[in-house]
Amino acid sequence: MQKILLIGSAPNALYYKIGTIIDSFDGLIVRFNAVKVRGFEDFIGSRTDVLALWNINIEVSENNNKIGNSWISEEKFLKQTSPKEILICGNPGEKTKQNIVSAGERFKIPVLEIPRNYMNETSKQLKEIKKNSKELGGTKPSNGLIAAYHYLKDKNNLVFYHGFSHFNRAEDLHYYHKGQWHEESHDFKSHTPSFEEIWFKKRCEDSNLEKFIQLPGL
Repeated sequence: MQKILLIGSAPNALYYKIGTIIDSFDGLIVRFNAVKVRGFEDFIGSRTDVLALWNINIEVSENNNKIGNSWISEEKFLKQTSPKEILICGNPGEKTKQNIVSAGERFKIPVLEIPRNYMNETSKQLKEIKKNSKELGGTKPSNGLIAAYHYLKDKNNLVFYHGFSHFNRAEDLHYYHKGQWHEESHDFKSHTPSFEEIWFKKRCEDSNLEKFIQLPGL
């Protein structure tokens, strides 16, 4: 089987120094969006085989201590992550898609695209989950979920995930801040962590999806 390791950017990825274990993974290592690798190698490793993203225009600030949303320039970003391949997720639109393709050409990085209907398919699955939930929230799938679905479509893949603790509301995480939903998720167009948590748990039960490492907090 082909092994895939999805590395998310949630704070629990910094609970344990398993960077060496991650870098020695005998399969593809997939990271997402504006992931910050430098300075966190002891925790999340440094190897990036696939960078899955929806946008390449990353020009804000890199001055934060999180591994996710470390906004830096496009050139510096790609040099730091050094992906062997770029994977376009989430139907970003033709203009954004072309920006990503152009960046790949400049840095000589192959660019592939997840089938566009995958976003619609996973959104439908999240809507089914929402029907059985009392929670409000959007059913737009995250890049992590879309990528998991993409790799799980091939039954010969064994997919692992790590650093997806935005499902844990006990902490200050991706979409949950100071006891409230983050603004970007408190509508019917964006991600809802609890729906995605159920999606991942279900796939762990009925498909080739597993947590990467079983340690407290992960």
